[in-house]
Amino acid sequence: MDLTGSATVGERGQVVLPIEARKKFGINAGDKLLVLCAESAGFQRIVFMKTDALSKMMEHLGNFESFAKTGDFKNFEKIVSKKSRKK
Repeated sequence: MDLTGSATVGERGQVVLPIEARKKFGINAGDKLLVLCAESAGFQRIVFMKTDALSKMMEHLGNFESFAKTGDFKNFEKIVSKKSRKK
């Protein structure tokens, strides 16, 4: 995980993402982001994720499910990374 800057929460709860992070992940004005919150071991985290990343994750989970049924995980990572590169 890289630190790409900091953000301040405005009076209305708005957060401006640092330009470095927006460029790195191709986030543009109008893009929808998911907001994920987690807390464990005393650490609180807020994670922003592009909505299209969720669909990619779901596709990978589908691939995982089919491999789980057969028990053949030898080529799972290779196949998933090939599909990711094609998009």
